[in-house]
Amino acid sequence: MRTPSGTEKRSMNARKFTILELLIVIGIIAILAGVLLPALNSARRKAKDMSCVSNMKQIGIALNGYADDWASYTPLAEDGGNSPTPYYKWQDKLANYIAADFRVRWNGDYVRLAVFRCPSQIPEAQRLFAKNYGMNGYLRQIPKAFFLRVKRPSERMMVSDIDRTGNMPVIYEKVNITADLITQRHLDGLGVNLIYGDLHVASLRMSRIPASASFQYFWGQNISD
Repeated sequence: MRTPSGTEKRSMNARKFTILELLIVIGIIAILAGVLLPALNSARRKAKDMSCVSNMKQIGIALNGYADDWASYTPLAEDGGNSPTPYYKWQDKLANYIAADFRVRWNGDYVRLAVFRCPSQIPEAQRLFAKNYGMNGYLRQIPKAFFLRVKRPSERMMVSDIDRTGNMPVIYEKVNITADLITQRHLDGLGVNLIYGDLHVASLRMSRIPASASFQYFWGQNISD
């Protein structure tokens, strides 16, 4: 039997060392991936959170434009028959303040505009009426314009994230914001984004949102301010 020469032995040892190095490199890459992936996922979630905030700021500007044209009133959450297309949603009425050349062709046509779709919502739900943003149903509770009536607008919610069944993008109580009161879309699954009456946008933990709307300034139900 032929015995390997010194050169062949060195070559075999070199190959073994190269394989060992490769395994070490693979192990290091796996460790780094385990460390970095959670950070990358967190960064991706935060980017979507900020994109949602940007959407809401544009919606707030549209609400202000609508109010300027309609004596400080906000749009009805749903207009039963006083619009060219019956059952206009409030977003349909803001659509032209977002995109001047946009034309509403049917009830809920606003979903064609990306600004009305929350980036943190799962893609298959983004075109559903009650899965992105919802209006506080008490904004027009009494016959007096919202922007003239509310004395502390920075404490009154106007629009929030929404994830509910049905086809009404309107919110009357905490459970309308999300059917799952444990996990939400923002603040790492703990909260939602909101537009307030002074048109500032903020994130709020669900635990801080009043469960009942009655006599809560956040909602405005039964409060004639």
